[in-house]
Amino acid sequence: MDRRILKTKKCLKDTLRTLLAEVPFEKITVTEICNEANTGRLTFYKYYTDKMDLLQDCFRDMQLETQKRYEILQKDNEKRDFHQSFLNLTEAIMDMASKNSYAISKLLLNSNTLLMYYQFVMNNLEKFELHGPQNFTTKYNRKQLNSFLTMGLWGFVYANGPVFDEKETREKTHMLIHDLLDSKIFQPAAKKPGSPTICKD
Repeated sequence: MDRRILKTKKCLKDTLRTLLAEVPFEKITVTEICNEANTGRLTFYKYYTDKMDLLQDCFRDMQLETQKRYEILQKDNEKRDFHQSFLNLTEAIMDMASKNSYAISKLLLNSNTLLMYYQFVMNNLEKFELHGPQNFTTKYNRKQLNSFLTMGLWGFVYANGPVFDEKETREKTHMLIHDLLDSKIFQPAAKKPGSPTICKD
């Protein structure tokens, strides 16, 4: 993609993130985004159908950011331990959320944008299952279990509102995930001949 196009789209996305820290999404207009980004409306509509389309592009960036962070964390998990892999995925999501905390706290107040955040976390979990090192079985439908974990994680982190002790919340999130992974919800899959053993903490 042309560098000028990338620069323009980045400017529009950065502007939306900045506005989200101050104004609820539903009150932000395309005109306001264009004015703040010093970009014409014709240029905006050349790349996006509306502000929701722009927001979805922001989530795509967050998806890539989370994936890159996860891959970095996994470099220290050479044995691809399932527990550590799941913790690394959670850390990557929380790192992204922390970096975009003001914008996300605003998004979670709107039912439409909350759904987009929900889908974002769901996509991360599904990618983890498709391409990750996991080797487990569960008596629950995986999509339903992912949905439960997604909303549960959101509720656990933001139960006391958008402002919280991040260090303490991360520590307790780690404890919760360890407890979940050690429970009967997740069971190691039957080992196939020649397959590596999944190491446990």
